[in-house]
Amino acid sequence: MNRETKQCPYCGEEVLKEAKKCKYCGEWFEQKDSEESTELTKIDFFKSILFIIILICIFAFVPNPFAQTIEITNQLTGEKVQFPVETISNNGIKEYCVKISILEGNEHSFCSENKEDLTNFVTKVKTEEIKTENEMTLKNQTLSKELTKMYSLDKMIYITLQKQYNIKEYNLKEEQEKIKIKKAIEKYNEDLSKEKSKEFGVSINCAKDYITVLNLEGIIDTDLLSCTKKENQLIKNHLNNETSNNVENYPLEPIFGNNGMPKSLVLQDVPIMCFEKANWSDNSHCSKSQLKKIKEFFNNESNIDWGKEYFNY
Repeated sequence: MNRETKQCPYCGEEVLKEAKKCKYCGEWFEQKDSEESTELTKIDFFKSILFIIILICIFAFVPNPFAQTIEITNQLTGEKVQFPVETISNNGIKEYCVKISILEGNEHSFCSENKEDLTNFVTKVKTEEIKTENEMTLKNQTLSKELTKMYSLDKMIYITLQKQYNIKEYNLKEEQEKIKIKKAIEKYNEDLSKEKSKEFGVSINCAKDYITVLNLEGIIDTDLLSCTKKENQLIKNHLNNETSNNVENYPLEPIFGNNGMPKSLVLQDVPIMCFEKANWSDNSHCSKSQLKKIKEFFNNESNIDWGKEYFNY
């Protein structure tokens, strides 16, 4: 039976194809194969790095094709202008928003559920803006931010058009803050439900019902609809024990006061549960960075405007 052979690259003698070592010169074949494989791996690695660098350069200098914009054509000049579009979720409804300044006035944020209506609105506003600027030039009047504010020149342009196209005007920063706070409250109620479920030994739904009734009425004096008879009894027993037990494990006063969670900390991504627990010396629900933010905020306690910071959760 003839078996396939190969030539030893070191001494030239014929050896079996599957041989790993030459029986004539004693050289190992695998070492070279391994070195060649390593060299190929290095080449592939550098090719991958080069490919990533090229991609970064492309996306750095080429406009993002997925970025949302609206393009308007000015009806007087024929000039085409693009405006970046942001999207917000208002009570679950998607709205398109664009920021524009009119007659050198303050920047306005206009939103609509219909992108086409928003485009038509901005087109009309910018056309009227140029008409007004031309009229002022003919009258030798100088346009300024102060003049626009004094006579509400910008509003004179957009108010009628706003009604015509059903466009809403928002303070986008405030709207985004509202959304963030709403999500923080939802997360807090979710965390609280889990905690009460574990504390009482009841289901999550029962715990949610408990929190809802407590928030609305401030007291639990009837059976909860989402709880079984056994769960209702477990809650009553727990509350009775809690009332009769001393609260020696808690500080006499909360560390950061009784005003509740400041809005600024929520906007800095500090969870409400983290603050609530830390206020009573339990730091287990906070990261180090979150605790640092809380302490830094209250270091300037005398400057806190609670009229702006308070929110109901």
